[in-house]
Amino acid sequence: MTGSGDIGDTTVEQLLITSCMAPIADRFVQALADYLSRRMGIATRFVDDISWQEREKWPDEGCVHLCWLCGLPYIWKTHDAMIELLAAPVMQGSRYEQRPIYFSDVVVHRDSPFLSFAQLRGASWAYNEPRSHSGHLLTRYYLETRGEGGPEGYFGAVIAAGSHQRALELILACRAQHVTPVARDAPAASQAAQGRTAAGEIS
Repeated sequence: MTGSGDIGDTTVEQLLITSCMAPIADRFVQALADYLSRRMGIATRFVDDISWQEREKWPDEGCVHLCWLCGLPYIWKTHDAMIELLAAPVMQGSRYEQRPIYFSDVVVHRDSPFLSFAQLRGASWAYNEPRSHSGHLLTRYYLETRGEGGPEGYFGAVIAAGSHQRALELILACRAQHVTPVARDAPAASQAAQGRTAAGEIS
């Protein structure tokens, strides 16, 4: 497709779109790029062939027109980067109350004995990566505000899995020995069909 369109005061020949979400969300972002191409009448390109860590730098460097970011990195970037919030997803489900919010749920294997967060003391804890709000920082905040210190002092082992999907795979592979927090608005949560939540969401 060829063509051009105006974005603000700038005319672009191709709209560059990328995502820093889990790879399981890539199909949605590609579909969004195709939709915008049809509606705006210009070419779009979804960039997914470099690491998400490199893609996360692009808004700071002005190398991309649209980027799907988690909420906390967006807040960090508003202090330094020339970025503007265009939209926030409103997920289905009654607990979202038609608001752009999300939750961090603790997931355990369905055969595990854990029924509450308090029972997780000493268990193995898998999270996605250190800068994740739902997967790591919210758990740290939850524990520290209750005088427990960080996850390293509360759990028997703390494992940086690298992604929500990988953390869920560890639960399924190791059964009752691993638990993980996941963002329940994230597509990764759909892979937890063989798991269940313990102690509801962290808030």
